[in-house]
Amino acid sequence: MVSRGAILILIGLKLSAVTVIGLFWYCIFWKAKSFIRGKEVLCIALIAVVVAFSVSEALPRLKDEISLRALGERNGEAQAEEIILSGFMIDGEKIPVPKSLAGEWFWSGNYYVWRAKNDSRQPQGITEHVKFAIPVGRNRTVNFISDIWSGKVEIICNNESVIVDTYAKGYQETAIELAPSRSTKLLLNMAWDISGFVGIWFVAMFIGIWICKNFMHSGKYNVKSKMLYGSFAIAIFVLMFHYSEMTSLWCDELGQIGWSNGSIKEAIHYCLNMNDATPPLFAICAAFWYRVVPYGEKWLLLLTVIPTVASIYLIGLAGEKIHGRYCGVLACIFMAFSYPVWVNAAYEFRSYAFVLFFTTLSFYFFISRNKALLEGSKRKYAVAFSLALIGMIMSHYFGFLVCGAFFLADCYLTMRDKVKKKFFCYLPVAFVGMGWLTAVFLQTLLSRPLSAIANWYPVPGFSQVKELLLFLSGSSDLYYKVSIFSIGAALISVFKTRCRCHHILFYHLFSVFVPIFVIGTVAIYGNFHTSSTMWEHRYFLLLLPFLCMSAAICVAIASGYLSELMKKHTMVTKAICMFFALTLSLDCLDIVSSSRSWQPYREAAEWLYSQSNYIFNANTLVMVSPASSILMEGWNDYYITHKGERASVGNIGSSDQMTAEDILAHERIYLQYSQSAAEPWVEQILNEHYVVEADMSSIQMRIYVRV
Repeated sequence: MVSRGAILILIGLKLSAVTVIGLFWYCIFWKAKSFIRGKEVLCIALIAVVVAFSVSEALPRLKDEISLRALGERNGEAQAEEIILSGFMIDGEKIPVPKSLAGEWFWSGNYYVWRAKNDSRQPQGITEHVKFAIPVGRNRTVNFISDIWSGKVEIICNNESVIVDTYAKGYQETAIELAPSRSTKLLLNMAWDISGFVGIWFVAMFIGIWICKNFMHSGKYNVKSKMLYGSFAIAIFVLMFHYSEMTSLWCDELGQIGWSNGSIKEAIHYCLNMNDATPPLFAICAAFWYRVVPYGEKWLLLLTVIPTVASIYLIGLAGEKIHGRYCGVLACIFMAFSYPVWVNAAYEFRSYAFVLFFTTLSFYFFISRNKALLEGSKRKYAVAFSLALIGMIMSHYFGFLVCGAFFLADCYLTMRDKVKKKFFCYLPVAFVGMGWLTAVFLQTLLSRPLSAIANWYPVPGFSQVKELLLFLSGSSDLYYKVSIFSIGAALISVFKTRCRCHHILFYHLFSVFVPIFVIGTVAIYGNFHTSSTMWEHRYFLLLLPFLCMSAAICVAIASGYLSELMKKHTMVTKAICMFFALTLSLDCLDIVSSSRSWQPYREAAEWLYSQSNYIFNANTLVMVSPASSILMEGWNDYYITHKGERASVGNIGSSDQMTAEDILAHERIYLQYSQSAAEPWVEQILNEHYVVEADMSSIQMRIYVRV
């Protein structure tokens, strides 16, 4: 373990460097140009220190190279000569086995293993020698798993070589000490650590003071609200990032990875063929993203988490434009702690986060453009509104319905208001949308009816509409009741005010009109086209911004009346905001933190790699039942091989692409049945010729062995 004194010395050096530079900076610049208060400088400096400590810990350390060479030798008591590397310990910190710089062993669970070349229980291409880059340090060990099957290995570090016998009579972990890094590298690493810390502190300090100078003490911008919504969105981003690895990707997401693993042209082609029934915007972005992002759901899902968080920020700004800051805060709360926003948008590697983002962006620019038109600015926000609409319709086909709702609202405003609306912004949307729909029709729908593409949807009735509203409310009774109340209040206000077009009333009615228009259109279509009704709950996620806004406007108005009645100014409103924030956040985070994979493809793949004595054998088959070729490609590339970091299993395939002869050619079969049970003919073959050795329902994997 690294000594406590060394840690304190490093922290002291960091703080001393910051203090010296901070005092110099303050004396030279801020004392001479005192445009902000001293307390604000101190507060910014402390925040910058916290940021620097947090970020600098993630900076890469300097590296040493270490080589391992399996000798293929064993002592007289050992029964084999295999080497099992479990990782490294650097100054008290456990380091997993990194990707090798040269050479290749194979993975068995979380261990990196070498076996003799004539051993059939391993993939092709295994070498005796592997090389790694490990962080510098004083106290370092390389850790092996030792048992009666373990042999001898040569360790080369800092040009020093030592031969180690990893044999043990019982199963245990053996730690072999490595020579400490050279003093020059240790000093350079400390200098790099301190300079990185100071550099990050300096940047954070500069940004904080720049914000104070240009925003907090400037009359040009009212950014207190933006900073409030931004801080809230950042907090949600941290929580979403933290919980993003809780569950495995499911079959449709693995299919999306299969499409993303090819070229951009292939991704667009899959969308044209309606293999994935969405327009191609997300598929194109996912194909780019998948190439550059490292392995891990936390990094993969950044493509969906970031637009989801941006939607939360935008709905706050939109709410404030409609009815003040507390309406914006409530809209943020309702969207941020909506369970579907987390599970079906942020945590699903599909297009729904893009749908949510571009719909919210369109709503925001719709409000901003209308306000600009009323103020006499005819072109402001028009282009941005048009681009947002294009993003919405090219993310999901239901976006066309919402775009139609925006168009109808503009027609209404043109008739009711004295301001003439500009409809030119819809021309690019119509051009792009109709162009894509025409291409889909010529490529697919001309030869394949929609019912042949998707025929599993239910026919929507009253109960299905109620279930949909419960889904969009995140199964929260409180939010569901508030949503129903807000819809009812909006409809009542129409008759009470005799259709007067008040600013707040219009956006309240519009926020209710869009869900009614979209749900009603799909429900009517579904009852006339029962073979493919397109009634799927997650397709309606683009309605969430409007439902959140409707609820926020209603609650903000009601809380404002209560505040005036009780003569408490904004205290009642603040209390109501806190009540909704605490209630909805506790419900949402409790569900998210305790969620489990319903299709555990990741867990199945990780367990499968612990079966290294079998999975690389020619007489072993790994079978997924049933699965498309694109799902198999996604599962194999992402969860089996970790994007090429480890070897694929020997024989793997989908049961619906095999014959009886293919199955009977193997002695041992691993059946993964996350998507659904095996086909009857497959079950019959397995029951007649194999026995079940194990059935692990937790990972939905079954092992069959030939009778």
